[in-house]
Amino acid sequence: MECLQCNKVTKNPKFCDNSCAAKFSNANRIDKCPGKYKKKQSSCIECGNDVEINLRASHRNAICDSCRYVDKECGYCKGIFQANAFNKRGSVQKYCSSRCRSLYNIYETEMSILGGIASAKKQCRRSKKEIELFELCKSYFVDYEIEHNIPVVPDEVWDADIIIRDIKLAILWNGPWHYKEMPLKNHSLKQVKNRDRIKIILFERNGWDVLVFEDREYTPKKAFEYIKGIYNA
Repeated sequence: MECLQCNKVTKNPKFCDNSCAAKFSNANRIDKCPGKYKKKQSSCIECGNDVEINLRASHRNAICDSCRYVDKECGYCKGIFQANAFNKRGSVQKYCSSRCRSLYNIYETEMSILGGIASAKKQCRRSKKEIELFELCKSYFVDYEIEHNIPVVPDEVWDADIIIRDIKLAILWNGPWHYKEMPLKNHSLKQVKNRDRIKIILFERNGWDVLVFEDREYTPKKAFEYIKGIYNA
């Protein structure tokens, strides 16, 4: 390969050294606009066609638009768009817009929800305090339909500890399992917290009010008084 500046044979792409690269750059500058927006003439490293690049840009990175952009299927909407195949991060753009990227992230969250459904169904532990709070609510909301640990959202999958359908109220009674590490092999506090967060989001997205009580801060009677202060039977 010959150097574009001095025509000497070189193993390097385009130029034999940095000096020739600088001389070539200075000789091929195109003064179209002032300051940092000045351009210079170069050749595309892929197809060899003439291309204008920024004054301080390297000729080794010169890419024409025809080579820079490739047809790519959006990872979310499956539409075809022009993706930059030579971006600074070294990876090809996956989504046609920031909106599709956000929607895909939401989709991934939904998939993680489905992944946690099986384990969530297996865990139906009711503590004495949870049962006490349920009985207090049942004796107060006598004219309402009140249930416990019944799958509700979405599509009758995720449940709440206490459910009052008439006023769309979901009550979560959280024991130590939900806020501290337990000496058990099948317990991951991070996973439990993530599952609780997802559950609350899904209930609220479906128009439910959600009340969360941790047994380290509330007794069943204290939680019941709080509920009565908001909802009248």
